Amino acid sequence: MITEVLGLVGVVLALLGWGRMSRQRQTIWQNQRADSISGIDVVTYLAMFLSFLVYGIWLQSPTMIALGVIRTWQMTPITLGFFKFGDVRKVHWVLAVIATLSLLVMTIESYAASAFFVINTAGVGAATAQAYAIWRARSRGDVVLGVRVYYLIAVICWSVFGWLKGDLV
Repeated sequence: MITEVLGLVGVVLALLGWGRMSRQRQTIWQNQRADSISGIDVVTYLAMFLSFLVYGIWLQSPTMIALGVIRTWQMTPITLGFFKFGDVRKVHWVLAVIATLSLLVMTIESYAASAFFVINTAGVGAATAQAYAIWRARSRGDVVLGVRVYYLIAVICWSVFGWLKGDLV
C-alpha cells in the first residue's frame, strides 16, 4: 500500500513540476544567463531523469519510461542553458562524464538497479548543491525554486519506493 502511495506522489509531483520546469528553461534562455543555477544540480538531475528512462526500459515500466522521456525532454535545455550561460567549471564537466559512464553501466542488466539507486541518491544530494549555490550568491538568481522543491520530494519518494520494493540493491 505505501509503495503505491509513494509512486503516485512521485508521479503527481513530477506533473506539478512540469510548468515550473518550463519556466526555468524560459528564464535561462530569455535572460541568457544562469545566475545561481548549480551545475552539479542540473547535470545530476539530467542523469537522474535519463536513468528513469533506461531503468524503465529494463523493468518494462511505461510509467518510468514516460517520466524519463518527459523529464529528460524538459531538463536537457536547462542543462544546455547552464553550459552556455552559467558559471561552468571543470567539476561540471567531470560530473557529466561520470554521469554518462553511470548511465552506460545501467545498460548492463546486473548493474542497472544499483546504478539507478546511486544516480537517484546523487539527485537528492544535488539539491544540497543548489541550496549552497543560492546561499553563496546570496540570491536565488535565475533559479525557479518550485522546480527544486517538487523534484526533491519526488526523488525521495521514488527512492523510498524502490527501497521498499526491494528493487534497489
